[in-house]
Amino acid sequence: YVCSDIHGYLDRWLDLMKQVNFSESDQMYVLGDVGDRGPQSGEAIKWAVEAPSNIHFLMGNHEDMMLASLKNDPYIFTSNEGPDEWGPYYDSYNDPWSWNGGVKTMQQLEGITTGYWRKYVLIPWLENLPFYYDVTVNGERWLMVHAGLANGLRMSDDMNFGGIQEWIDIPDYGEVHAQLLIWVRNRWFYNTEELPYNVVFGHSPTTYG
Repeated sequence: YVCSDIHGYLDRWLDLMKQVNFSESDQMYVLGDVGDRGPQSGEAIKWAVEAPSNIHFLMGNHEDMMLASLKNDPYIFTSNEGPDEWGPYYDSYNDPWSWNGGVKTMQQLEGITTGYWRKYVLIPWLENLPFYYDVTVNGERWLMVHAGLANGLRMSDDMNFGGIQEWIDIPDYGEVHAQLLIWVRNRWFYNTEELPYNVVFGHSPTTYG
């Protein structure tokens, strides 16, 4: 099974798992963006970190923004006066996570986790998320990625949100900048090159099937 962009709708996600009778013998790939924006973003992040080993997670752009923020300060968007002190538009760090759902996610995490958990459990989990999975099923090869592929292109500075800055070497494709794998949209949609595998991706809502 493959799914992407849960975005904090944990109840709906767990209901979907029940509908497909997901079991220990199954494999699930979640292509990034587990939290932010939805009503249970903190719970969704905690669930993902503690999920069984047959559920596999990829780095999404929201995980990348979260990682950049938490490495700066595991208590970001909070204060001693209470979780509502900063309000929904706090961005004194000029931090993209704050205006992409991070404030509410962090406030929810504050209520169900500790600073120790965020620093020594959540941050390492985020740091170790892969950028793609290359899986062969019944002789057919599938590449799973959060946003898409774009060979040899570097994102503009305004799309580099201080997260993981490196080049990822994808077998049979080449080097791709990490930020492209989690942010690209049109450069991927209009890509006409032949690929050695099927590509499954999330990130961009579309009405086209």
